[in-house]
Amino acid sequence: MKKYICMCLCVLVLVTGLTACGNGNQEQGNSNQMALEITDLNGREIKLEALPKRIVSLSPTNTEIIFALGAQDKLVGVTTRCDFPAEAQNIEKVGDFSGPNLEMIIKLKPDVVLAGSSIQEDIVQSLEQLDIKVISTEAKSIEDIFKSIELVGAVTNQKKNADTVTAQMRSKLAEIASKVEAKNPVSVFFVVWKDPFKTAGKDTFIDEVITLAGGKNVAASVSGWADYSREELINKNPFAIISSQHSSSEVETAETLKNDALFKDLEATEKQRIYIMSDDSIITRGGPRIVDAVEEMRVALESWN
Repeated sequence: MKKYICMCLCVLVLVTGLTACGNGNQEQGNSNQMALEITDLNGREIKLEALPKRIVSLSPTNTEIIFALGAQDKLVGVTTRCDFPAEAQNIEKVGDFSGPNLEMIIKLKPDVVLAGSSIQEDIVQSLEQLDIKVISTEAKSIEDIFKSIELVGAVTNQKKNADTVTAQMRSKLAEIASKVEAKNPVSVFFVVWKDPFKTAGKDTFIDEVITLAGGKNVAASVSGWADYSREELINKNPFAIISSQHSSSEVETAETLKNDALFKDLEATEKQRIYIMSDDSIITRGGPRIVDAVEEMRVALESWN
């Protein structure tokens, strides 16, 4: 009998918990008071007394995710780099991505701040010293991107929308995988920055983008956003060079890269296998549009192979 009662209580607790975690605008009125305990992508445990009503986003990626989930009404502050979608530019600015303004953030009285890159660590520490909750969503992999979307979904009470977004992304990636599975991977070098010369090694989502698009990252021997030598690049002699438009202080084109001393002795340059991504933000931001970057890169590689 005791065992039966305990089982009933467990079921009751589970049903109550699922009801409290329900999402959608119709449920927000009751669930805004719900306490939330989460672990962010840096492994930090954060406890929120209630679901946030006022959010400051310190990264363009977080801002994109919030809009994709339909929770933009909670955004009270963003950085000057938060330019997608266009409506994000109408939200009050709290400074640049690499140097957000502490006083401006405090003035907005956020319930939580969503941080991005590790270069924001100083501002994160300052906010935490003021008892302002900070959640990091910096993604290092495609799976991390899914986790960050789910995390923001939990924080904004939009779990259902987050599940829909990630499901659509996974479906698109599966479709791309079916197109490249029968092809031999071609070697690719991705230019992150020209001076100093940097690339995306293993443990970055760009490394995975290359693989999912049907390529093989020649810089997989290094880790993270890493320095790379021209000598090593010449030694690897990749099939293709891919870059964002702003891999230097100037706007890069296939022609400017072709004429750059860094790449002049490569077969990819000689064969004109140099591709500039159409939009920096789809490849450099770990958000929902990363699947667009995979597809665009796949098409580029397929055109040469």
